[in-house]
Amino acid sequence: MPCPIVIEFDWKAVLGNDTHTGRGLLSKGLHPFRTKLDEFTVAVGDLIVSAFPKAGEIKVDFQRSHLCDCGKEHKLVWFRTMKIDRGNEASNSTAECLLYALGLECERGKIGWTILPDGTVRRGID
Repeated sequence: MPCPIVIEFDWKAVLGNDTHTGRGLLSKGLHPFRTKLDEFTVAVGDLIVSAFPKAGEIKVDFQRSHLCDCGKEHKLVWFRTMKIDRGNEASNSTAECLLYALGLECERGKIGWTILPDGTVRRGID
C-alpha cells in the first residue's frame, strides 16, 4: 500500500560512546561507518527493530531473529523504496513510499526485515 513521502521512522545509531538520532534515512555523516556501528535501532510503532553490524545480528523487540556467523564484516542496510509517477505533475513531493528495509549485508548477501509504511514488519529484504 503506497503512502506519502512523509512516512519516516525514527532511528538511533550507536558508534562507540557516541549516539546519533534521526528520522527517515541515515544521515550522510554516518554512511562511512555502516560497518563500524555497534547498533542501529528503528522504532516502528510499538515495535523495535535493531541491527548490530559488528556482531552480525538483527533483533526484533530484543529477540534474536537473524545471526550471520560468517566471521566477515557486516554493513548496515537501511533504505527506502519510492515510486514516482512520471506524469505531468511528477515531483519528489508527490512520490509514494513503498517500503523501508533494515538489515545487514556481507559477502553471503543481505539478511533483514522489510518495513511497510503501515508499520507491518516482515522477514526478508525486498
